Amino acid sequence: MNLKSNFIKATEQAFNVFNEAVLEGTYTSETDYGWEEYSVSSVSIRIIFDNLKQEDYQFLDLVHSTDVKGLVPGSDLEGVEKVSVKNKIKVDSIEYQIEHFEVDPYSILYTFLLRKV
Repeated sequence: MNLKSNFIKATEQAFNVFNEAVLEGTYTSETDYGWEEYSVSSVSIRIIFDNLKQEDYQFLDLVHSTDVKGLVPGSDLEGVEKVSVKNKIKVDSIEYQIEHFEVDPYSILYTFLLRKV
């Protein structure tokens, strides 16, 4: 097995082990092509919320105390044209805007800084 397949397996195992913490949600992406042309797409995702620690995002001055960290497997985002800030994640009728995100080199696990809309 190579590093990428090990990382995929570990991510899926983590989401299985922490199954009680895994929530279902929707990732909504808006892509602006200019000249009033844009597309909106949505995909179903699994997400685990985690408390945000200041050291998680030291380089951002604008972290709010109510912001949360969300972990999403990259496999859930395969249908998204482009993952980007300002897109939305909706879980249990609560909508969050993506303020920042990080992803590993293989796009296997996304870590989002989320703010309630």
